[in-house]
Amino acid sequence: MLDRSMNYIIGDRAISLDGNSQQVCYVSHAHSDHSSAIRSKGKQVIASDETIALCGKDVERTAVPNITLARSGHIFGSTQLIAKEDGGVFVYTGDFKLEDGLTTKGAEIPKSDFLLIEGTFGSPEMVFPKREEIWEDIAKWTKEKLETGIVIFGTYSVGKSQEIISILNKYAGVTPFTHEKVSQISHVYKQFGVNLDFISLGKDSKEAPKGNFAAVVPQNLLTNGLVSGLESAYGKRVYTALATGWALKGWGFADRVFPLSDHADFEDIITYVEQSGARRIFCCHGNERVLARALKERGFDAMPVRELEHKFPQLTLLDSTLDK
Repeated sequence: MLDRSMNYIIGDRAISLDGNSQQVCYVSHAHSDHSSAIRSKGKQVIASDETIALCGKDVERTAVPNITLARSGHIFGSTQLIAKEDGGVFVYTGDFKLEDGLTTKGAEIPKSDFLLIEGTFGSPEMVFPKREEIWEDIAKWTKEKLETGIVIFGTYSVGKSQEIISILNKYAGVTPFTHEKVSQISHVYKQFGVNLDFISLGKDSKEAPKGNFAAVVPQNLLTNGLVSGLESAYGKRVYTALATGWALKGWGFADRVFPLSDHADFEDIITYVEQSGARRIFCCHGNERVLARALKERGFDAMPVRELEHKFPQLTLLDSTLDK
C-alpha cells in the first residue's frame, strides 16, 4: 500500500520514503530535503553507505526483506528503492537523472509494475542541452573571465559543487578554492574514490587566494555583499555563476546561469517510464499534475501521488478503483 505522505507498506512494515514519519525510513540521497530521517533520533534507516557518510551522522541501519537499492544518478550515493512482492515490483526513483555526470553514473532503470517517480522537471518545455555541451560552456566562460577577474560559482554544497569542481578540473584546467562546507563534502567524495582537485578555504587554510582565481561556495552565500567585498579587497571584477536546471525558466541572479541539473529532464522522465514497463505510475516531487497528464496522453495509467489525499487516503497498489 501507498499513502499520500509517501509511506509504503510492505508486509508488516511501513517505510517512510524520504521522510521521517515512520520508524523505518528510506533515504534516497544526502540532500537535506530528503534526509530528515538521518537527522532524527531513533530511526532505522535504509540508505547507501555514501549517503550516510555525506550526511555525517551515526544512524541505525536496517535491511528489509525483498527490498534492494539501485543507482539513481542524481548525486553521489543516491539510490532508488525496489520492493518485490507477490503482487508485483514497486520502484521509487527518488531524484534521478539518466545521463552520466562527472562524479556519478546515470540511473539504472529497473523493471517495475508500480512506479513512484519524481517530476521536478516533468513539464514538456523542460529539455536540457547535452551535458558535455554545458561542461564545455562552463569551462570556456570560466577561462575567459579569469583573464580579467575572479569567478565565483554558487551551488548546492552536496552534489552540484563537486560536479562544478570536476568540470573546472577536467575541462578548464582550474583548481578552485572551496568554502569549508563544500570542502567537507568533497573530502567525503575523495574517500570513496572520486578524484577532485580543490583548495580548501577556512580557518585552517594554508593557502589564500591570490591573483585571478575561481571559487565554489554554497549558493546562499553568493550575495552582493560577498561580491562587493571581494572586489574591494582584490581590486578586480568578480564574475558570478550559478548552475541549475531552472535556468531554462530564466531563473537566476548571477552574471551567468548554466542549465546544469542533477535531475532528469522531461524527455528522460518519459524514457524512464517507457523502459520501466510500469503499469501504474504515481508522480511526486513537483510538476505532478503536469507530468501525470503528459503520461496519460501517452497511454499510461498515471496520477499525482498527492491526489491520494482526495481519492484514496491509503491505496492498495493493485486496487482497480484507481482506474475509475
